Amino acid sequence: MQTFRAERLSQRVVDELLGAIRVGRFEPGQRLPSERQLAEDFGVSRASVREGLRILELMETVEIHQGRGAVVVAATRQRSGQPLRRWLRSHQGEVVELLEVREALESAAAALAASREADEIHPVLEATDELDAIVNADVEFHRGVADRSGNEVLAGLVDELNGVLEASRYAMFAIPGRRERSHRDHLSIARAINGRKPVEATVAMRRHITNTMKEIELQAGRSG
Repeated sequence: MQTFRAERLSQRVVDELLGAIRVGRFEPGQRLPSERQLAEDFGVSRASVREGLRILELMETVEIHQGRGAVVVAATRQRSGQPLRRWLRSHQGEVVELLEVREALESAAAALAASREADEIHPVLEATDELDAIVNADVEFHRGVADRSGNEVLAGLVDELNGVLEASRYAMFAIPGRRERSHRDHLSIARAINGRKPVEATVAMRRHITNTMKEIELQAGRSG
């Protein structure tokens, strides 16, 4: 069966540009190539480039100026996390709806994963504070659960959701302490799946996503 899996193209843009900035290919104050040029360089659409640049702006890695494009921010500048949290508050409704869909799909995936014999799942707690590494580790965990379900259609749908509203994951992990709380949830999900306990796996996945929605609602009620 052919999978419906879709590559997270905006994430490719984020990863490529972050790598180029970190090795000094683009220096602080330097303007990045145009959207058209980046789209050609990375083999993606301009929409994917635009989304990737928006994520980098939310991460306070670049600044986007009308008529000038994206400019690299100095690595030494203190990141506040406020742009990401403001974005999360303004997109609360969209993010919650996305999580409601994820809850339905990923709870089913967790139950199926726990009912099958497969390699064990081991969540990774990233030691770095770099949001891209944290987000990628989170995506890989949820992808691993979906893959272990053995249902290619379900795994493809979960993976497609990873590419929808990409900035939401970055915004959620900008919430203080979110990385550690998410990892604890991941450990509970993994224990249930590795222990071949479908009901517990379903409950653990639902609790994880419900906890995320509660944090978003709490964040949306704050100012700043």
